[in-house]
Amino acid sequence: MTLSETAALALSFLGRASTAHPKGGERSFYGFKTIALGGVEQTMLVRAADLRKPVLLFLHGGPGSPELPQAVRLSKKIESEFTVVIWDQRGCGKSYAGDLAIEISKDRLVDDAIELVQRLRSEYKQDRILLMGHSWGTILGMNLLAKIPENIALFISVGQVVDFKRNEELSYRRLLSVVKEKGAEKDIKTLLEIGAPVDGLYADPIKSLMKQRAILLKHGLVYYGKRDAGEVVKLILLAPEYTLREKLRYGKNQLSIINRMWNRDLMATDFISQLPRVSVPVCFMVGESDFNTPKELVVEYYNKLSAPYKKLVTFSKSGHDPHVEELDSFVKEFAAFVEELKLYMHT
Repeated sequence: MTLSETAALALSFLGRASTAHPKGGERSFYGFKTIALGGVEQTMLVRAADLRKPVLLFLHGGPGSPELPQAVRLSKKIESEFTVVIWDQRGCGKSYAGDLAIEISKDRLVDDAIELVQRLRSEYKQDRILLMGHSWGTILGMNLLAKIPENIALFISVGQVVDFKRNEELSYRRLLSVVKEKGAEKDIKTLLEIGAPVDGLYADPIKSLMKQRAILLKHGLVYYGKRDAGEVVKLILLAPEYTLREKLRYGKNQLSIINRMWNRDLMATDFISQLPRVSVPVCFMVGESDFNTPKELVVEYYNKLSAPYKKLVTFSKSGHDPHVEELDSFVKEFAAFVEELKLYMHT
């Protein structure tokens, strides 16, 4: 199936965009736009060969981990047929305005996302838009499905956070089991010292979390077949979309936001009990080797979730980032999901 056919199928259930041509003509747009969301200026990259095409909003992970370079690689595969919007959420990436004292919370970011969806619908004259969320972005995405389902055509969930408490506890137990099997004494000692998380949080919430994630990475349990984040770091460092200053403060901003948001409010996320049904088609994309958001929980939620149409896709050579690790396969699965939706809607 071609991308042109995919876009045509998407339009069939999105509600066709207005025939009015943005900015006076049928033309492409590749550039940044900055708008105020919740009173704070935030920046998004818009990439489209034709701005009348269906809007796809990418919600990055973290919280506080913008994925502009990774999302641009994906966008280049589909932007001939979609208006791809890559949003750097408040306080990070290109949306850092020099003030980390701004309000940052789960509810605030959900409200920002809702406001952004409405602005995109208005600007591009579309009834509904497509959503794609990765990791933390899946929390935003699911909240949008709960709050404004009438404005969302479909949701592509990548590395879905299902139940944060169980997520962290399962990640810790699985990692401890792996390092014990390998006889990695130093890592066993570190994990036993930090102890298992209680209700999703470690005794030293951020410091211990960083240690656990570092050991995950070291043992190839974040990215398939890789023991470091070299590929992602390279993408960020070489990204022409970010200035040198934005690259240098990436980690600092990320840690600042995690410090403020990695709390009991975030750990209370449990979509199995809180969102057992949605009225929007959902496709869960999960890496077989994902220890950050374990596949077991995604499968459990998929099996229990009531949705008009749902699909689960597993990537055998991916960890937490199948949209990066198996990009071509990811794009094919996205196209296949849209094709299946058309068939479903005509039965």
